[in-house]
Amino acid sequence: MKRLIIFLFITFSFAFAKGNWFDRNKELEVIFPDKVWKFIEKADLLIKKGRVEDADYCLRVAKHLTDQARPFKPADWPKGWPKDEEAMKFLKYATPDAYIDRIIGDYAYSQGKNKEAIKYFHNYLQKSIIPDSSYMMKLATIYEMEGLWKDALILYRDLLHCLETENFHGTKYSANYVMRKMKNIELKIKKPWILVLDVSFMNVPPFLHKDFSSLFSKEIKNCKKVKIIPEESLIRIMEEEKLTLKDLENEDELSRIGKMLNASYVVKSILAKANREYIFQVRIFNVDEKKWFEDYEYKTEDFRNFPNYIKRFVYEFENEKIPEDLWLPFKKIRWNYETDGEILSLKISKGCERIICGCESGSVYIFNRDGKVLKRFRMKDRIVKVGVSPDGKFFAWGTLEGKIYFTDLFTLKSKKIGNLIRGIGICKNGKFFTFAVNNRVYYADRKGEIFWEREFPFWVSAVEISQDGRDVYIGGENGEIVNINEEGNIVWSKRGRNKIIRIKFSPDEKFLSFEDIDGNTVVFDRNARKMAELVPGSEKKFTSFSSELLQCLTGKRGNFFYFLSPSEDKVWKYEVERKVSFIESTPKGKEAIAAEGKNLFFISIEWK
Repeated sequence: MKRLIIFLFITFSFAFAKGNWFDRNKELEVIFPDKVWKFIEKADLLIKKGRVEDADYCLRVAKHLTDQARPFKPADWPKGWPKDEEAMKFLKYATPDAYIDRIIGDYAYSQGKNKEAIKYFHNYLQKSIIPDSSYMMKLATIYEMEGLWKDALILYRDLLHCLETENFHGTKYSANYVMRKMKNIELKIKKPWILVLDVSFMNVPPFLHKDFSSLFSKEIKNCKKVKIIPEESLIRIMEEEKLTLKDLENEDELSRIGKMLNASYVVKSILAKANREYIFQVRIFNVDEKKWFEDYEYKTEDFRNFPNYIKRFVYEFENEKIPEDLWLPFKKIRWNYETDGEILSLKISKGCERIICGCESGSVYIFNRDGKVLKRFRMKDRIVKVGVSPDGKFFAWGTLEGKIYFTDLFTLKSKKIGNLIRGIGICKNGKFFTFAVNNRVYYADRKGEIFWEREFPFWVSAVEISQDGRDVYIGGENGEIVNINEEGNIVWSKRGRNKIIRIKFSPDEKFLSFEDIDGNTVVFDRNARKMAELVPGSEKKFTSFSSELLQCLTGKRGNFFYFLSPSEDKVWKYEVERKVSFIESTPKGKEAIAAEGKNLFFISIEWK
């Protein structure tokens, strides 16, 4: 996959929380006399104490008193029942005997008594003077929950009519949203006929037209909940009516032809290309309502993704859950932060709980995963390298002036080294750390006491330490890889081709990877056996390796960012813009911190 594709799904939802029924209806106090409202209020207090039967009784009394006062006629209003300006704000929509049904319906719904709630909400809507769109939607939703599809469909149609005639009060729902709800129900209770028009193409290479049309036609015929009108039937009607496809652009004409073919919906798809990006759009037309009401849109730079998108459309159109084998990664920027200088070094703890970056300005920033700056240090010279322990409790950095600093956020210690620091590694709990200066590697404790140092015939370009502090791994500018134990002795070494820039452990530290300046990455086990190799941008599959090993390959490799699939048995990638200088990721690649100039971005990968 050449680039991570971001889809924009505009999702409408209506959630009816079963929360406090009383708070939802408290505003209705102004339409009831005290002798009635006190029972409603008491029911609220009793239900909070868990006395359900007593609460039921109080509401029955409130309803009995309200029903006794009927009828609520404007010319003969019951004595003692409010009819002032405040009360009229509600009474213009419904009478008290309707509202008491609404209150009891909300109460029943909050107690999980859906069938009882249906009865009272139905009564409320029947008695209302002006339809309440919010409760029409609420009742229709409960019908769906109870599997009463036909009742829900009838109510949605009534709601749609109210919205179109503007005869309602309450929530102003989108007509398109209501029609989508209706469509999803129709797909459940019957197999509606669907008229599928030919795919239109705009600026798409001709060699793709036939294959895409065939693929779309094949997948749409696999729909389980609809029946597809044969193309021959449309052609015959068009010839009889002396119409062209151009005529079907008129919504009245399209509706007329759809009705002649007994179609409930029309499906029209378009594939367009703008610059490097393909845009696949599908529109759904409601024949009875003469309206385009549902749109699906997918974007990609790689036409090899077309089969996935078409299958996704079929699942989404039928309101079915997209299976995991069709899931795609979505990139989400959770927060960003602008530092006071260009970021020159970046590291994160194992779970991205802590983030440290060093800037050209001399500033060192330490963040938590929510983007809060926990500490900021200001040095006299630019920061060349930073490091953080896997548990995120200890931090270190080196400056251009040749000093190395070590902190737990409470104390700050430093040591003058005198030359440019080329890498820093810290073990768990910060007990030991290692750093490289030119062609020398040092092993020290958190107090700064150096236990050993070792010189190499090449300049060191990367260094890391195991969590337990027993092994140090270095990479050289000549491509050489070396394992040193805690006593400073060489355990093994390997010769590479190019400068090593990054060393990464798997979570259990059974494997570690070495990345060179071109992004080429080699994975070894702790015994120096070569386990895997990655060339950035290649289409090589890594399906026979364990999740632990694959986690050595995640993160930025060359101009690509690699991350694991939800099943953790495959490696995905997307292309990174060249202006992104650093990306540090969690082991599975699901979260990452990217640096671009002065800016930090916290990115998460979500699969849908």
